[in-house]
Amino acid sequence: WKAGVNYALNDSIRFRATRSRDIRAPNINELFAAGQTLIGGVTDTKTNATYTVSQTTGGNPYLKPEKADTLTAGVVLTPSFAPRLSVSIDYYDIKVKGAIASLTAQTIVTRCNSGDAASCLLVQRGSDGRISNILLAPVNFQKIITNGIDVEVAYRLPIGNGMLDLRGLTSYVNKLNLVGQNGDVTKFAGNTDQPVLDGPGGTPHWRANVSANYSTDNYRFGITGRYVGGGVITRDDVTLDW
Repeated sequence: WKAGVNYALNDSIRFRATRSRDIRAPNINELFAAGQTLIGGVTDTKTNATYTVSQTTGGNPYLKPEKADTLTAGVVLTPSFAPRLSVSIDYYDIKVKGAIASLTAQTIVTRCNSGDAASCLLVQRGSDGRISNILLAPVNFQKIITNGIDVEVAYRLPIGNGMLDLRGLTSYVNKLNLVGQNGDVTKFAGNTDQPVLDGPGGTPHWRANVSANYSTDNYRFGITGRYVGGGVITRDDVTLDW
């Protein structure tokens, strides 16, 4: 279901908001992808031992649909003193329950040893207690939580026989968290690490795109710039031996 409101206070200010419940069923690949087995190294944080184990990729036929609660609210400004200027500011807040994601082998082992039951279903241990196989299949995690703000500015200016179009889009991701079944949280906002194979990955807090285009009936020139903010390489504790 979805409910929204769009209200123009006057010719210069317009408010908009949407509240919805959204669902996504797992796709065919997530359910029934054919598997392949590779060999890779992992560190068993339970014993602090590092060794190679078989890692099997494939689908998970027991996945359930994702459910999301989405809220967006914003304002659009078209001031009368600048008739070709448009500014929009929008806030979003999204909570996905039963989020489908695939983690790397090391992240699965770390989360399992921290008590995450969903991750432990993917880890097989032999009679000696060592990990024998890791299933790199998508699973339903507790939830993904994200919120942030998007700002867009557009301005058109006639110059000579053509039109100059200026546009800027800035996004701020305040939060992007993956929550496990036992409540443990993996934070991705402001993180450049990519521990998730299919799902949220590390993303900087700030991103921006700006463009300028000049066009006439006969030709068009354009220039585009992009900014990507920095971030933490990894939030894991790392010990370096020199």
